[in-house]
Amino acid sequence: MMGNKRLSIAFACAVAGTLGPTATACADPLPIYDLDSACSAYVIRVETNSEEGGKVLHSREMKIKDCVLNEQRAYNILKTEWDALLPMTKEPCLLEAAKYMSSASYYSALNTCIQSRIRYDMFQNQ
Repeated sequence: MMGNKRLSIAFACAVAGTLGPTATACADPLPIYDLDSACSAYVIRVETNSEEGGKVLHSREMKIKDCVLNEQRAYNILKTEWDALLPMTKEPCLLEAAKYMSSASYYSALNTCIQSRIRYDMFQNQ
């Protein structure tokens, strides 16, 4: 059933394209975010601000890998759904996720927002 909803949304975007600029928003690609750089900068910033300072350097690589893996998981989920999402779902979530770029959780925040909006839309109509 969810597959049919995605197809319907994709079809709506295609039809909207024949009528106006909505198709451009439907076709917007998922933003690319440099996970390695963002996670490295975030981990270093957290370590620098922590009380332990240099004592945590031995686990820096592991923290960066964990950060990248978490963000990659969220990206992979978003990638499968992105083209079927309507602009009214994407746009506010892109703005919300931008707030989390400095904490290296952009895709996680974006995914959380998107999933929340999808659930809200599904249950609002019942």
